[in-house]
Amino acid sequence: MAFVAVGFDTTESLSKLADYQADNEYPWAFASASREVAVQYGVRVQSTKFGIGADGVVVWASGYGTSDAGAWEARFQQLLP
Repeated sequence: MAFVAVGFDTTESLSKLADYQADNEYPWAFASASREVAVQYGVRVQSTKFGIGADGVVVWASGYGTSDAGAWEARFQQLLP
């Protein structure tokens, strides 16, 4: 299973995301999305998160500060085959 963090902040470069990944020692891949993708997904608040299954279907979505570590663990488990 792959986990990819996608940044929707169009003011952040891929190099800034790479620095953030390295500074925090995150093992997953980072990518950047265009403004059009953010609009298509309905991103309206900072730190919006989506769980997208292997079939490309959005399993869950959550906004800023709505979950603790245990809730995220449970949500990520939903994405496992």
